[in-house]
Amino acid sequence: MAGAMLGLGSVPVLLLALGECLTTWLHWERGLSYLVSSIIGSAIGGGLLYFGWQQSSAALAVFERSRNELAENVRWIKYALTRGHRPPR
Repeated sequence: MAGAMLGLGSVPVLLLALGECLTTWLHWERGLSYLVSSIIGSAIGGGLLYFGWQQSSAALAVFERSRNELAENVRWIKYALTRGHRPPR
């Protein structure tokens, strides 16, 4: 947990350092360097978010059969508790 917190805390520092490097090496204005740095950070963050979403969607698809079976069991229990007076929905 501490490693994750330290890693996440270093991201803004790394983006600021990237902006300063662009200012120094390419002789850009500081505002433009920070803008490019933030765009790069946002692109990387968006890519990681998309990758994580794809992975979590694939992991949740495994439970589809269990979800369907639970719905069938609940339907049967409702039918059994009404002693069969009305059909299940």
